Amino acid sequence: MKKLLLLATLIPGLAFAQQTYQKTVICSETKIVFEMLRSKEYNEKPIWIGRDERQINFSLFVNPKTQSWTIVEFKGPVTCIIAAGDTGLISPESQRL
Repeated sequence: MKKLLLLATLIPGLAFAQQTYQKTVICSETKIVFEMLRSKEYNEKPIWIGRDERQINFSLFVNPKTQSWTIVEFKGPVTCIIAAGDTGLISPESQRL
């Protein structure tokens, strides 16, 4: 019951704290983006793929040696790079999935 009360007090605060912003997203042909991520320059491999309720696919590409990563959104012939970075690590929790 305490957890339920705590959750009820947090939800209105979370809704109030939400912010929206705009950012540039790079999109291109799926084949070109995937070839670029797998190239010698990035050498990233997909370690996770998911699909949302709109049937749009998402994937996390990672290079464990350089710690670079890229999150892409794709459907059919178009892929967009949602986020990318050059530092990160594979969580030990992922081994339990």
